[in-house]
Amino acid sequence: MYSMHLNFILQDSYFFSQLLSNSSFDHLECILVKVVQSDILIPILFNLSYLSCLFALTIEAWCIKEKINDIYRLIFVLRKLKYYRMFCFNDDHLITLSLATNNQCSPLERLIINHRCSLNELESLIPYTLELRQLTSHQTDSNITMLQSITLINLMFIYLHMCKISFYELKTFLVNISSALKILSIHCSENIFFLDAHRWEQFISYYYPQLEKFYFTYYDRIDNDNQYEIYSQRINQFSSTFWIKRQWIFHVKIDTSDIKYTIYPYKYIDQYLFIEN
Repeated sequence: MYSMHLNFILQDSYFFSQLLSNSSFDHLECILVKVVQSDILIPILFNLSYLSCLFALTIEAWCIKEKINDIYRLIFVLRKLKYYRMFCFNDDHLITLSLATNNQCSPLERLIINHRCSLNELESLIPYTLELRQLTSHQTDSNITMLQSITLINLMFIYLHMCKISFYELKTFLVNISSALKILSIHCSENIFFLDAHRWEQFISYYYPQLEKFYFTYYDRIDNDNQYEIYSQRINQFSSTFWIKRQWIFHVKIDTSDIKYTIYPYKYIDQYLFIEN
């Protein structure tokens, strides 16, 4: 048995179909596919079901538009797939999957979304991935209504790069994911409530007391034309017993007019890293 890593930049799906007819690729485990249009990608995804050993798939697509739901449906039926990463350079889409049943659940353990995705859309994807261990969303929008509680007993790591999401919306989303979360990583801006140390203390203490690592980045500007309120509280809010006990460091970096607030574990004080993929 062997594995191969292939990088396809495809203008049509014919080559890929011919490739699958070759038994030499029966044990293919990892694929990176780059496509321009969804009408090329869909036939490729249909053919992936013939690869019985495929466990890792990365897709980079430029124009998927209304096909985004079909793409995710075809991904979720791949019975050996453990890792899926999706890049999309066109944000004109809406994910509206129907409620998943038990026999529709994917074996995915790592789902990395690098396209615009609202909290509601994330909530429609998660029921298909009950084995999930890592959830990463790089362009997370607001738009949250009533969410159902979802039990993800294996989920250990969440990374959200958020755009115009309130603390309440984030809390509502996270609380509805029942998990033994160990690592939480948040990127955000334009809402100073995220810099309220007491809010984070209450939230983490009550909902995620088992949390081991907390990574946080908040971007601000000294001169933002009064578009939103600038953080002006005392930095020592983040020096209470809660933060000291966990050895989570609060750090502020000012570069000209840009301000970057970060929280990270003490051992990363010299080399601040985020686990993003």
